[in-house]
Amino acid sequence: DTVLSLLRETIVDEENTSAADQICIGTSRLTRVMTPAKKGVRRHRQQALPPKAPFPPLGPILIRRQDRKLEWEKRRITQRRVTPSSLAGGSPDAVFSPTVTGRDPDLARLVGVCAHAVLEQWDFAKPRAEIGVVIEQACRRYVAQDHLMADVAGDLTALFGNFLSSEPYERLQRATVLGREVPFVMPLGEEQIMEGVIDLIYRLDDRIWIADYKTDDVAAEDAQVRADRYRSQAEMYSRAVASALGIPALSFQFIFLRPGIAIDV
Repeated sequence: DTVLSLLRETIVDEENTSAADQICIGTSRLTRVMTPAKKGVRRHRQQALPPKAPFPPLGPILIRRQDRKLEWEKRRITQRRVTPSSLAGGSPDAVFSPTVTGRDPDLARLVGVCAHAVLEQWDFAKPRAEIGVVIEQACRRYVAQDHLMADVAGDLTALFGNFLSSEPYERLQRATVLGREVPFVMPLGEEQIMEGVIDLIYRLDDRIWIADYKTDDVAAEDAQVRADRYRSQAEMYSRAVASALGIPALSFQFIFLRPGIAIDV
């Protein structure tokens, strides 16, 4: 037997042992002394917990929560980037896209895109007969649908046939062009950014003009009413140019290409 096993045997039954006893291991004797343990005394004094703060009333909390919810919803549905076209008439339902009566909507869109592309590169001093080449180039670049190619080209030919013979076009021939298809970005309030492209900026008779081309299918007598619907666009374009050039006094006009008429705003 080992010493540890002999010690284990001596302490198995504590009820039959006395406070002092002899442990015999071979010829050796060990004195065993059992000392009862005393209940420990807490060294540190228990501190009383501070009184709990009263709960705030739920009314103001619920009101703030509702305000945060409404603010989040407002920011969620507010577009970060807007364009002048999206502000026409002051609401999305009042946005008027260029239209060609009785035609495919895709045709109207393509005619508007191609018309702007033609005017972006067209030299107002060139002979009018050369406009056909520029129209053809624009159609090849922007019209991917073969079945629309002839319709777009034909509509553009008729459109520019009227415009190049109009008084607004003669006015542009006398003007000094300062910029075509000029992009801009500016803050709109604290939460939005306005971005767009200005069709034409020119100088005539010592005055700076901003022109916005429209391909709407509108009669000359109805052009003023249609221009009023676009008035918010004119305000945005004018503000952008005035801020960029530092010129507070600017003139603006919508040029309706089909009837060949300009409406000053």
